[in-house]
Amino acid sequence: MMSSHTQSTMVSSMVHKQWGNLLLGASFARGFTYILIFLNPPKSVLPSRPPTELLASFGLISGGIIFMASAEDTIQGMIRYDLDAMFMYTVTMGLVGLLMAWEVIVLAIKGWAVRYERCRASHRANMSV
Repeated sequence: MMSSHTQSTMVSSMVHKQWGNLLLGASFARGFTYILIFLNPPKSVLPSRPPTELLASFGLISGGIIFMASAEDTIQGMIRYDLDAMFMYTVTMGLVGLLMAWEVIVLAIKGWAVRYERCRASHRANMSV
């Protein structure tokens, strides 16, 4: 519904359809998350999420960026430089993929560092006894 209102150009209509579809996909992924959590509730107090949350996050981040790119000035620039809507879509998907991969790497390094420091602290405590 949000992506189907009338636009001044075809490129603008295509960009609006893209971000509407991305947000729709994110909402479906979030719905699947609720279903998975209902079917298999968490047994630990530690945070855990099904893989559908990655899809929801990807859809929300990329849909938000495409939404920001659907401004009239950006669309006019795309038309002037002869760029189609799929160019913006492809570049956005690639950048969001890189951003999310970087975030996973940073969180993995943080997890490793926390475990390493915990191990060193317990080793030091055992050595002083």
